[in-house]
Amino acid sequence: MNKIPPQSNSPTCSRLCVVMFVLLAISLSSGCAIFKDNNSASAEQEKRQEQRMTRQELNEGYSLLYMAADSLSGTDKALYVKVESDRVQKVVVNASDFAGELKSDLERVAKDYPAVKINLDPLPVIEKRKRSSISSDTVKSLAPVAGKTGAAFERKLLLSSAGLLVQLQFQCEVMAEQEPVESLRKLLIDSGQRFSDLYEAEVKLLNEVYFKHNVYEPGKR
Repeated sequence: MNKIPPQSNSPTCSRLCVVMFVLLAISLSSGCAIFKDNNSASAEQEKRQEQRMTRQELNEGYSLLYMAADSLSGTDKALYVKVESDRVQKVVVNASDFAGELKSDLERVAKDYPAVKINLDPLPVIEKRKRSSISSDTVKSLAPVAGKTGAAFERKLLLSSAGLLVQLQFQCEVMAEQEPVESLRKLLIDSGQRFSDLYEAEVKLLNEVYFKHNVYEPGKR
C-alpha cells in the first residue's frame, strides 16, 4: 500500500506558513518604524539646527533685555509722589530692584564675555515709534500732577509693570533655549523664573484689590 505523501496544505503546514508570514510582517514593520523614527529624529535635529539663533541674534535679545531692565529699574520712582498702598509699593519696588540687579548682571556679562553685546539697536523704526508712543501715554497717565491718582493710578502702574514682566519672562525663556554658554543660559533661566514670580505677585494683587473697583474713565487710559 502506497503511502500518501504529506500535502502542502495540511493544517500544520498552513499554521507554520501563517506564523512565518506574521513574523516577517512584524520584522518588516519594525524595521520601517526604526527607519521612520531615525528619519524623524534626524529631521527634528536638522530643524533644531536651522532654528538655532546666531550670536548676533542672541545679542539683539540681550540688548532688548538690557533696555527693558534699564527702563523697569526706574519704575519705583513713580511711587514717590502718588502711591498710597504698601502692597503696591512692595511689588513694584521688588520688580524695580530685580531689574536693577539684572541690568548690572548684563553689564558684567558684556565685560566678561566680549562676544556678548548689550548695546545694539535691533528695533525697526515702526517698532521704535510704537514703543515711544506707548511710553509717552503711560508717562502722561502716571504724571505726578496731571495723571491718575489713587486706585486708578495704582492699577495703571501695576498693569503697565505686569505687562512688561510677562514679556520679559518669555524673552528670557526663548533666549535660554538657544544660548549655548551654560553660565549665560542659567542667568536667563533664573531671570525668566524671577520675572514670572514678580508677574504673579502683581497679577495676584490686581485680582484681589484693583479689579474690584470701577475706576475706568472714558477717554482716559
